[in-house]
Amino acid sequence: MADQAQTPPIEDAIQAAIDATKAGRAMQVIDIVRAIVSRDEDIGDRWGLVADLAADAGDRFSAVRAQRKFAAAKPRDDDRRMKLSRMLNSAGRTEEAFEIAQALQKKHPTSAPAAFRTGNFAFFLGDMDCAKDMFWRVVKLDPNDVESWNQLVKLEKFELGDKAYGQMEALRDRLRKAGASKTKELSNLHYALGDAYDRIGEYDKAYENYAEGQAIMAAERPYDVAGERAYVERIKRTFSAALYKKLEDRGMGAESSRPIFIFGMPRSGTTLLEQLLTTHSQVKDGGELDAMRVAAFPLGRLDPQRLNHFQRNFGGPGGDPFGKLGQIYLRFVDEEFGPESEGRVVDKALDLPYHAGAAMAALPNASFVWIRRDPRDVALSVLKTRFLVRHDWTWAWERIAERMVQVEDLQRYFLELFPEKLLFIPYESLAAEPDVWAPKLLEHAGLPVEDVQNNFYKTDRAVKTASKTQVRQPISTKSIGGWRRYEEHMQPFLEAYEKARPSGWGNPYQAP
Repeated sequence: MADQAQTPPIEDAIQAAIDATKAGRAMQVIDIVRAIVSRDEDIGDRWGLVADLAADAGDRFSAVRAQRKFAAAKPRDDDRRMKLSRMLNSAGRTEEAFEIAQALQKKHPTSAPAAFRTGNFAFFLGDMDCAKDMFWRVVKLDPNDVESWNQLVKLEKFELGDKAYGQMEALRDRLRKAGASKTKELSNLHYALGDAYDRIGEYDKAYENYAEGQAIMAAERPYDVAGERAYVERIKRTFSAALYKKLEDRGMGAESSRPIFIFGMPRSGTTLLEQLLTTHSQVKDGGELDAMRVAAFPLGRLDPQRLNHFQRNFGGPGGDPFGKLGQIYLRFVDEEFGPESEGRVVDKALDLPYHAGAAMAALPNASFVWIRRDPRDVALSVLKTRFLVRHDWTWAWERIAERMVQVEDLQRYFLELFPEKLLFIPYESLAAEPDVWAPKLLEHAGLPVEDVQNNFYKTDRAVKTASKTQVRQPISTKSIGGWRRYEEHMQPFLEAYEKARPSGWGNPYQAP
C-alpha cells in the first residue's frame, strides 16, 4: 500500500511531464518519462504522447521504448511504425530503422513518405544505389517533394540542360507563389539548386541560390550575437583553472575513460576524425550525440543563480555535481551503444565546443581532441549546408563569422588550460599527412596503433552528418582552398570575421 501511495496515477505522471516540458525542466521530464516507461502499464494511445515528451526532452532511448509500445497497441497502424523508424534512427539504430521503412515501402509502393524514409536511411548506411532509386521514386510520385530533390543533387551530377533543373526551377516558382506558408521548403530548394550548380562548376549560380536560401531563413530566425558572446564569457568564467584544480584535488568527476570528445566547428573535419577513430577495433561507434547537451541541462546558460542551485542540489549526498552529470551522460551513451566493455565511443556533437568545460569537469579521464580548419573553407562549407535545428548562426555571413570567433575563443581558452590533455589538430596537416596524425590521434586516445588512415572510408557504419559522402572516400587535400572558387562572394564574411576576431590572436588563416 505504501508503494501505491507514493506512485502517482499514470495520468498524473503524464500531466506532470507535460507541465515540466512547458516549464523547460528537461531533466525532470526525463525522470518522469522513464518512470512511466518502467511501470509498463497498458495506457494504449497515450504511449504516443509519452514518446513525444521523451523525444522533445532529448531522451531518445525512452522515446523509442514508448513508441514501440505505441506501435504495438495498433500493430496494423503503419504511421506508428514509420514514426518508430524515425525515432530508431535518431537513437542510433539506423539498421533497424531501415528494415522497418523498407518493409513499409514494399507494402506501400506508391507511398512517397515510405520511399523517402527508405532512401534516407539507405543514404546514411552508405547504400547509394538504393538511396538514389528511392529518391527518384519519390520525385516521380510527388514532384513537389523538396527533401528528395535536396538529396538527389548530392547523389547525381546534373549537367546543364538536364530536365531536373527545369523541374526544380518550376517547383521553386510554385513555392514562391505559395508565400509564407512554404518559406522553409523554398529555402531548402534553393540549397538543392545551389548544390546542383556547384557540382558542375556554375559557382555564380550556385552562390545565388545558397544566398537566397540563407536570406529566407535569416528573415525568420534571428540570432542573438550579444547573448552568445556573453554566454562564451560565462563559460570561461565558470570553468576556471581554480575549478578544475578543486575538482582534481577532491577526486571529483565520473571515472570512466570511455568517451572520446571531438571539438571543432561544423564542417571542420570532425566527421573525418570520428571515422578514423571508429575504424579502430576498440572503438564501438560514435556520432553527433545529444548526450552532453541533455546531461548539462541542469547548468542552463551558466547564470549565477542556476549555477548556485546546481552546485548545492545536484551532487546528492556525495557533493559531486559534475560527477553526477558525467554519470547521466554515460547512462545515455551506454543505452545507445551498449556497455563500456563493448568499446570506446566518439562524441562530435555540433554544439560540443560550448560544452567542453562541462565535459572536462564531468569526465576528466576521457580523451579530448580539438580540430581547426581554415576558416574560409569552413565558412564556405557552412554556407552550402542547410542545418536542420539549433543553428540560426548559419543563415548569414556575419553570423557565421561571429560563431567562428566564439568557437576559436573557446579553443584558445581550453588549449591554454589543458595543453597536454587536449590534442589540437590542424585539418590541413591531417589531410596532408594522415600517416603522421592518425598514430598521434590513437596514442592520445590511449588506443594501440592500427592502420585506420588507410581503411576508414571502408568502415561499414551509418553516417548521418553533412559529410556522409566525403567520409566514404580516402583522405585527400582536394577540398583545401575550395573557398577560392567563391572568393568574390565571400568578402562580407572576410570583413566580418577579421573585424570580430581580436588582432592579438595572430594570423586568422594560419593554425596556431
